[in-house]
Formats: sequence, structure tokens, C-alpha cells
Amino acid sequence: MVTFFSGNADTTTPANAATIESIICIKPERKVGGVYFDYHQDFCFCINIWLDVKFAIYQATHNLHAKETLLSTVSATDCTPLCFLSSNLLQYGKLSTGDLKNVGFDDIELKLGHLKYFTNNANDKNGYLGIYGSVLMPIASRPSAEFLFEPLVGRGHWGFGAGLNAAKNIYKCENTSVTLLSDFSYQYLIKRCELRSLDFNAGPLTRFTAASTLTSTSPAVPATNLTTLNLDVTPRGVINFWLASHLQYCRCHAELGYNLWWRQSEKLCFRDACPPTDFDSLGIIDDSLTFIPLTLDNLNLASASHPRVLTHKFYLGLSYDAICKDVNIGLAASYEFSHDRNAFDQWGIWANIETNF
Repeated sequence: MVTFFSGNADTTTPANAATIESIICIKPERKVGGVYFDYHQDFCFCINIWLDVKFAIYQATHNLHAKETLLSTVSATDCTPLCFLSSNLLQYGKLSTGDLKNVGFDDIELKLGHLKYFTNNANDKNGYLGIYGSVLMPIASRPSAEFLFEPLVGRGHWGFGAGLNAAKNIYKCENTSVTLLSDFSYQYLIKRCELRSLDFNAGPLTRFTAASTLTSTSPAVPATNLTTLNLDVTPRGVINFWLASHLQYCRCHAELGYNLWWRQSEKLCFRDACPPTDFDSLGIIDDSLTFIPLTLDNLNLASASHPRVLTHKFYLGLSYDAICKDVNIGLAASYEFSHDRNAFDQWGIWANIETNF
């Protein structure tokens, strides 16, 4: 059991002997809306070399939809666990009881590649095989760690990788054609400094226990205020695999596709040999208000690390060539799911406009 603070949530009153118990249920929801840009350039001066630049501007909105069921009797002046977790007592790791929004630029991804085209007996191109290198340029803001389930825009890490892409025309007759498309890529995201809130080795949610330092003259505070540190965070490897079937009939297009996305578990390390908190005198306050000394070894790095993620996405898109085929407009929808709870199941719908010049 984790003993939370009780009393007035707008003060720094330490936890007392009275314990308020409740069950807090959350139903996380993420909404994203924005504009996605993709610029593709084939170079005439160098045969079959291409450049692709992608970025997005969007708003991410998160809501935990937290609900609390009290298991003990409280008075009108008591602060329940949910009241505490959403109060200003916590400098980091609060539970928001409403929408959290973040608007910004996603990271810029650059790809430079080469294609090898294949031809049929009539010397018409009917497929290709390509290789490319990629660079992810971070322009997204760093997380503040003030709230749990903080809405982030972009990954915020430099990334370097490579990939293979291919296409093969499997049917062509007059105004109708069917083409298979695929892409496989690997990208490694390098480390950067981020604020992360750590639990103690004693178990989950121990970051919300009462803590203090022997040298402090102030009342006890939530431990997360002292155990939120600048850490070296390395997301490591990301794999993308895409497979699609594209049907074209006159000016109409239809595409059915599948996307597999895999991300390695994060690696976290203490950034400095001497963190800003004086851990030699850090301790927690137990139920009997006894000070229990702790050291840096008592912090659990895994409690702040994102686990391995594997998701599957299916999508269907319809589009139409307009204005002498120089402009393509379309609408698409997708559904993405994970085999575990390390990622959200989510659906999406979007419109697209493509032009050639």
C-alpha cells in the first residue's frame, strides 16, 4: 500500500497517520489532428537518385478520464488520493482531470535513395528495387514531466537508419493495373537528456510516498519532487515494415495496406555521477512517520522506461486524379492495434492532396 498525503491539497502538509483508500480507474484517450507534408524529388542529373522530406504539424490531446471510488469515509475537507495526485503538491507526475493539449512541429525525416527499375518484354517499367538512408532531425520540444500521459509531438531524438523499398506490377490491362508495394526500414534513435520520474525498488507508485532530506528544514514532500531527474534516454532501434496492394482504374485509385511497427525498449542511465538531489540524506517517511534513509541504488530506472512495443496497422485509401492527373485527392482510414498493453489501439481518418510539378 502507498500512503498518500492527506489534508489540504494547496499546502505542503505532510502525510499523517490517517489513511484514505480509494480505487482510481483510468481510460486513456489520445486525439491527434494536423497537417502532414511529404516532398519527393527525383534528380535528373543523377539517374534514379531521389530525395524525400517529411514532417508534420499537429495537435495532440490527451485525457486520462480518471474516476475514483472511495473505500473509506472522508470528510468534506479531506484530500482523496485523486485530489492529491492532481494537486500542486506534485511538481511532476500529476494526474490531469481534463484535457492536456500540445501543438507543434513533428521531427523532420530525410531520405536519400537509389532505385533499380525492372522492365517487361516491351521495355516498359513494371517494378523497382531501391535502397535508401534516413536521418531523423529532432525539432520537437522536450517533455516537461509535469503530468502523467503528457501529450508529446514528435520523438525528439536524432535518428539514423537505412531501408529497402520495392514495387512490382502484377496485372496491367488497358486502363487497369495492380501493383504490390513494400518498404522495410530500421532506424536507431540516439540518446538525449530527458526528465523522468523514478519509483523506488520497493514497488510501483512509490514515487508518491512522503519524502524528505535530513538537511531539509521544510516539511516532507512527495518523493517524485525529489526523484524526477535528468536521465540519458536512448530509445534504440525502430523497425517499420509496410506492404500494400494498389489498384488503379482510369483516374481512380484504391490501396489496401498493412504496417508493422516495432520499437525496442528504452535504455536509461543516470546522467551525472552526482545528481542534483542530495541522495546521501534522502529518505522516505513511513506510516509511523519514521525517516528511512535511501540512496541512489534504491531508485528503479526501469520504472521510467518505455517497454518494447509491437503494433499492427491496416488501412484502406481511395483517391482520384484531377486536373489532368496533376492533382490527386483522396480519403483514407486505418486501425492500429497491439498484442499487449504497451501501446494504444487507435483508429484514424485523413484526407490527402498530392500534386506534381
